Amino acid sequence: MVDAGKGELQWSERPRDGVFWLFLVPIAAILAIYGLYKLSYPTQSWRQKITITVTTPDGDKSGSAVQAVKWTPNPIFKDGAAFHLSLQGEAVAVEVAPGKFLFALLSGPSGASSEYAGFIALYRFGVAPVGRNEFPWAKANFESVQAARGKGPADLPTALIPMLVRFRDINDPKTVERVDPNNLAEAFGQGVRLARASIEITNDPVTTGIEKRLGWLSGGYPEQRLIPATGGPVGAVPPAHLLTHSSFRRI
Repeated sequence: MVDAGKGELQWSERPRDGVFWLFLVPIAAILAIYGLYKLSYPTQSWRQKITITVTTPDGDKSGSAVQAVKWTPNPIFKDGAAFHLSLQGEAVAVEVAPGKFLFALLSGPSGASSEYAGFIALYRFGVAPVGRNEFPWAKANFESVQAARGKGPADLPTALIPMLVRFRDINDPKTVERVDPNNLAEAFGQGVRLARASIEITNDPVTTGIEKRLGWLSGGYPEQRLIPATGGPVGAVPPAHLLTHSSFRRI
């Protein structure tokens, strides 16, 4: 009777054991496949600190912004890109003179892409040539960026500096104007020049608060153009006219 009772207990537990393994095996298989996928196609991420220093008649003025960059591989559902870029952060703001600001944007010199800042580290620390339109998401470039972590700021050549702009009236986004990095005096007066632009791979938190200077960033659709489109081919549009809210901040 005792043996029979034990037998009944064992048989009563077997169905539950079977259900347990029925769920455990596929879950374990999915986790294993996901682990192999992440090992084969790792996401690349870092935080970068962009610093702009301007020489003025009243001394050097600096501003910095920390941005988060993430490159996610796209090996299965190809849409023309081997990686997808995600960028979080804001533009660099330098108060050149009281109430007069220089902004180094998330957009590049052409003004068309507000994700340009996500490419800067790959071009600066990697082996991808600058200005040839090659996509820089090679393994060696990602490794070079990660190797730069903690090594301090590195100078940015003029060709890699994001678009620089100012506002004739900082409260009116339509007054945005592009600034020549080689001729800041034209925008800010005699004796003002770009002293240094640098990038550093850091563990600092992403900076926030640019909307305190640009109150109009607090609302509106992120892709809203600062200067309303007037039509015509994109190639004929001045770069500053292509800027959007996300050229200044990406959440």
